[in-house]
Amino acid sequence: MTEVKESELELISNSIFTNIFTNKYPEERRIYCAKSGQVREVIVAYASALFGYYPELFSIQANGIDIILRDISGKIIMLIEVTNDRLTSNIGLKKIKSIIKNADSSLPNLLIVSFIDNLNKNDVDVLRALKIHILEIGFQTQPYYGIHPNTTLDCMKPYNKRTINKEVEIYRYYLEFIGLLNKGDYIMTQGKVIYKDKEYSPEEFLKYSAGLFKIPKIK
Repeated sequence: MTEVKESELELISNSIFTNIFTNKYPEERRIYCAKSGQVREVIVAYASALFGYYPELFSIQANGIDIILRDISGKIIMLIEVTNDRLTSNIGLKKIKSIIKNADSSLPNLLIVSFIDNLNKNDVDVLRALKIHILEIGFQTQPYYGIHPNTTLDCMKPYNKRTINKEVEIYRYYLEFIGLLNKGDYIMTQGKVIYKDKEYSPEEFLKYSAGLFKIPKIK
């Protein structure tokens, strides 16, 4: 990380990001972690509906599946677990056990991580042996609007339209790889995001996600 001058820090002295430079959580860790998980879950659900599927969301902090992916007929076609950790964080044994317990061998099972290094090698080997796919995003999506432009926090990106579009493309490549999307296909019919028995179009879900979860509105 490049050094940030005092004058530059003054520009963000009232910002929640000030604490990032000292490697602290910008707010109570429990709240921060919940928001971090929620922003990525929102993005994955949005992308799934954009591609014509019907993702059903559940609480990111629960021990069950984060997202059940259905087709237009209601058939379950994939189970998705979502994480959104910093580069220096590790996915704990409790979460790994939960992922394994929730997996269904008759379906594709996907674990989305910020970095493959969030998992230790033994956990990677175990998950792959159980045919649980691991999709690495390559960065953590911060549950806030922006990061100070003079930093080199390449491992973090702010929660905005550019970041959302980047994650959507990464997820699309994965769906093409496993055959749930045909490469280059134009999606004729969008799906719906299902949350607490209500259905939202992809754009509606992004619009209302700030009210559904404790995360910011999209900028």
